[in-house]
Amino acid sequence: MISKVQKSEEDFLAQGTYVCIIAAMRTGSNLLQSYLNMVPGITCLGEIFNPAFVGVDRPDVNRWMFSGFRKTDVVERDADRVRFYNRLYVDAKPNILAFRIFDKHDEVALKKVINNKNCKKIVLRRDFLQSFVSLEIARKTDQWLLLNESRKREEKIVFDEKAFLKYEEQMDEFYSRLEADIAASKQEFFAINYTELKKLDRVNAVISYLDLGYRFDKLQEKVLRQNPEGLEEKVDNYSQLKAFLDRRGKS
Repeated sequence: MISKVQKSEEDFLAQGTYVCIIAAMRTGSNLLQSYLNMVPGITCLGEIFNPAFVGVDRPDVNRWMFSGFRKTDVVERDADRVRFYNRLYVDAKPNILAFRIFDKHDEVALKKVINNKNCKKIVLRRDFLQSFVSLEIARKTDQWLLLNESRKREEKIVFDEKAFLKYEEQMDEFYSRLEADIAASKQEFFAINYTELKKLDRVNAVISYLDLGYRFDKLQEKVLRQNPEGLEEKVDNYSQLKAFLDRRGKS
């Protein structure tokens, strides 16, 4: 049952104080979300504006709904997105609300995030080829999160050069426009790469940026890396991929 209606005359997404991880799929955002949920004073939800579902479930802390919303409550969310977000924002208190938003999510919501000077923005990136291969494997296995190694599904993919080049162009455009828009609004953001998510000093630098007076002594990974193998072990036609990289001078 959805919780009581919170104030809808205000738009907390446009004006409130919160944290947003801005990223693309398969960049390590599940792991970063799980880290934030270990920090006192933060409630980090998932992809709350994903068109296909409502990312209020937090598997890293075994909570499957928030503020009365479940993952399947897409119609209820879309009926009034301002009221939806205001509920989450108010019900997270006294914690600061955090969430993830991706390139294919609600453009209006992303614009509000970018323009809101009270929003602490974390921009998460990953090497485009690595995220592309990971995305293709996830689509093939239909496994998007791994909490238990025994449940891992393994598949190899066939590298499609044209599909990758299109993906690379889209990702480059997304991140370039994102960073330009944040700069144009005279704001700053914290940039972190997928490869840095296992480095204690870099994760603590993210936490420090949020100004909550907390730091990790060590990293506890509740979300497992799904495809840690090299490209040779993940791509069936690796010789074609290597030839492609050779032509680019990146092998």
